[in-house]
Amino acid sequence: MKKEEVNVESHNAREEVSELMAGNLNSGLSKSLDPVYRIIKEETLSPRGQLLNLRVGNYTDLVYKSTLCMAAEQKSLSKIQFSRIMRKARKVLVEEGREPESAKAILIQLQEYLKD
Repeated sequence: MKKEEVNVESHNAREEVSELMAGNLNSGLSKSLDPVYRIIKEETLSPRGQLLNLRVGNYTDLVYKSTLCMAAEQKSLSKIQFSRIMRKARKVLVEEGREPESAKAILIQLQEYLKD
């Protein structure tokens, strides 16, 4: 892909994340339901912490720490689509070539598997 295309795709994915986060992030996302937060107990890994980071444009490999299990959404009062937002945020990192090495390795393995 050309650099311009990557920038457009990344920009579009960032816009989609912003649209999905249009609601109030301070209500409805329960930390107690999130399996990653329950084990690590770090606010930046809680659903709300991750969304607040994304809201200020801080797209880091922390978005790969979510299990995408939808536990945070199941009893959410705000109806924020946390798993969908995390997938879009991951797309931003991929489009910018900043995904973690572990994600790159999984993608390579999947591509090899699908060739057969």
